[in-house]
Formats: sequence, C-alpha cells, structure tokens
Amino acid sequence: MHRHIQTCRSRQATKIPNQSSSKLLQNPQESNITLKKYVFNQEVATKELASMICVHEYPLSMVEHAGFHKFCAAVQPMFKVVSKNTIRNYILNLYEVQKLLMVKHFEQCQARVAVTADMWTVDHPKKSYMAITAYCIDDNWKLKSYLLRFIYVPAPHTGEVISDVLQEVLTEWHITMKLSTVSIDNCTTNDNLMDKIPNKLSMGSLMLDGSLLHMCHVPRALSLIVKDGMAVMEKSIESVRKGVAFWVATTKRHESFEKTSYERNIKYEKRIALDCETRWNSTYVMLRTALVYQEVFVYLGQSEKLFTPCCPTSADWKLARELCDRLKMFFDITEVLSNITYATVNIFFPKLCGIYLDIRKWQASDDPLIENMSKLLKEKFEKYWSDVYCLMAVAIVLDPRYKLHFLNAIFSRIYGEVGAAEKVAEVKSYCTL
Repeated sequence: MHRHIQTCRSRQATKIPNQSSSKLLQNPQESNITLKKYVFNQEVATKELASMICVHEYPLSMVEHAGFHKFCAAVQPMFKVVSKNTIRNYILNLYEVQKLLMVKHFEQCQARVAVTADMWTVDHPKKSYMAITAYCIDDNWKLKSYLLRFIYVPAPHTGEVISDVLQEVLTEWHITMKLSTVSIDNCTTNDNLMDKIPNKLSMGSLMLDGSLLHMCHVPRALSLIVKDGMAVMEKSIESVRKGVAFWVATTKRHESFEKTSYERNIKYEKRIALDCETRWNSTYVMLRTALVYQEVFVYLGQSEKLFTPCCPTSADWKLARELCDRLKMFFDITEVLSNITYATVNIFFPKLCGIYLDIRKWQASDDPLIENMSKLLKEKFEKYWSDVYCLMAVAIVLDPRYKLHFLNAIFSRIYGEVGAAEKVAEVKSYCTL
C-alpha cells in the first residue's frame, strides 16, 4: 500500500528518460521542482472523493462510471474505487463530523442566529420537505449561512406537525437559546406554526419575549403580494401571452416576426419569449418585451389571418402597460436582493418605503381593474409592512447614514406628522430595551 517517490530535481541540458518528465522540465514556470516522499493512503483518498462529491454536488453514481474508473487507474493505479453505498456512508460520516464542529460553533458564537424555513412538495411521489438554513455573523463580522437540514415532513402539514419538526432541528443544533428570528412564508399554516413554536421555546431567551420572532422573506413576501395583484389582470396578461406564444411556436414564425420588426424600423434587440406562469418576474419580462414590439403585433394582427384571433386588443395593451409600470419597482428591488451578497436592511428598506407610498397613489386610477389590483396590493403589503417595519427601522437608526432623521422624513410621508412621531417613538423604545 505504500509507494515512495524519490526526490528529483530537473536539470536543463540533461537527457530526459521519458516524455512525461520531458514536459515537466520544459515548463518555464517550473524549472526546479522537488517531489517529496509520498505515501498512498486509500482511506484519505476515499474521504477526499466523498468531499469532492459534496462540494460539487456530483451524483453518487459517478463512482460506477467506466470513464471515472479509467481516470482513477491512470492517475493512481493503487486507488480502489469504492461502491456507491460505500461512498454514501463516507459522506454521512463527513456530515456527522461537520455537524459536531458546527454545533460547537453555535455554542461559542456570541451573535444570535436567524433561521429560515422553506417547504415544497415533490410531485412524484407526493411528499413534502423542509430546508432549514441558519444565518449568523461571525467574530470577523462576516455573514455566514449554513444549511442545517433537508428533512422530510410527514402529512398532515399542520402547524403542529411543522412546528415539531422545526423545534427538533433547532434543539439538535443547540440554537434555541440564541434564536433571533424565524423567516417563513405568509400563509395560514405558517401563521399557525408561529403561534405554536414559541410555546416550544424558552420565551425568556428570545428578543422582546418573542414579539419579533416571526419574520417573512422579503423577496417571497413581495412575490406573494404581486401574484395576488396580478390575478385581477389575468385576462389581459393571457391575451398578450397567447400573442407571444403564436410567434415563438416555430422558428419560421419567429423569423417572420423579426423580419417584420426590421421592416417597421424597430430594432429587434430583445427576443420575445414566453413566461413561466408560476414566476411573476418572468411574466413581467414577457410583458415588458412584448410592449416594445406592440406596433409589430398590431401590424401582424391586421396582415396575418392566422394571428388575427390571437392578437391582443388595444385595451389589453393599455392594461399590460399599466401593469408593467406598477410592477417595475417590485422587479427592481427583487433584482437588487438577488444580485448582492449581503442583502442588508439599509439597501432595501428605503425601497420598501417607496413601494408603500406608490401603492397608495395607485388607487386613484380611473380604470376599475387597476384600482382593484392596487387595493389588493395595498392590503397585502400593509400586512407584511406591519410585521417588519419596526425591526427594520431599528437597523436604519443604527446606520450612521440614516439615523432618526431619515425615519422622521419617510414616516411623515407615510403616516403624517402626528402618526410619524408615534412610530418614531415606538422605534426609539425598541432601541433602548
């Protein structure tokens, strides 16, 4: 099991015994290379293989691939490739080792730990899982995130069942006494969950006796708010979607659309494409792009008989433009949050304030559909706002670029002078607790 490689030093103008060492000596950046004594260890090599699979998320089945066996034989003939089940056991052992280190880290960490819980259901088979992630700031003021568990949640998915699973994970990782907030989606089940989870924790260890325990994901909350508002406009959205679908159905049709665009002196810089109906931001991009070529769609609706029944009406285009104008700010803040490493409050709280102010103005629209949509957006946003504004405002006060003068200015626009004074006083009381 041992292989010794003697120390060698390259020398120019020396006859090279084989091709591989010749290439080694001819490397100008490595004119002098020393190889130390090397002892092959099957155990160490297997652990490194298991680590590589985890880091790069390779499938376990790669250890059974013929190409991988040939590669290992060429690199190190003494390495015996293990089976899929064996490498699985190595990975589980690595997990247990890392888990012990992380538990110790959480025990010694001086900062509080924020937790997010995301649930989804797999279609085949119909099973639900929860991903639980912890976030904390280390001693070097670096934001760290750790995926604690990817765990199966048995049916029925009631607040009691989910709270039991979450509480089990928090206890397992020794986080219960350092928990700051739990961020989950806004829905009835999760509301029930957050009503029950405080009873399973030590209330004295929570911030403000748990009054700030339940927080919502900012992007997810905005997504749910927008989806509810867009439901009112679904008819007009569907009309534009059918128009886009007609011209991207085949390559020939798309080329015809592109040709017509150039003939109408409209540069075809953005390709029209269908949206993913479950993702509102892709629907926004589809509408925004289609509006650029509205003139092309209208012209083809008059000249192409097959397209005429699918062509959106002028009312559809008007509503689509109104919708895009209102969704732009939601799209922009979502882009900001997804493109930065540290999505801190000082970045997006002013944008949330701007959204709140604009939503209130939208209700003045003459179009009943737009007015109804704005009303739904306002109701949903206010529910989210009431849960998070105070904690976010504390972070703004602690930012030397904003302080209380920013809150006084923005809250005066939102609540009026009297209401702003009350809200600022509430925020100040949180800062002195």
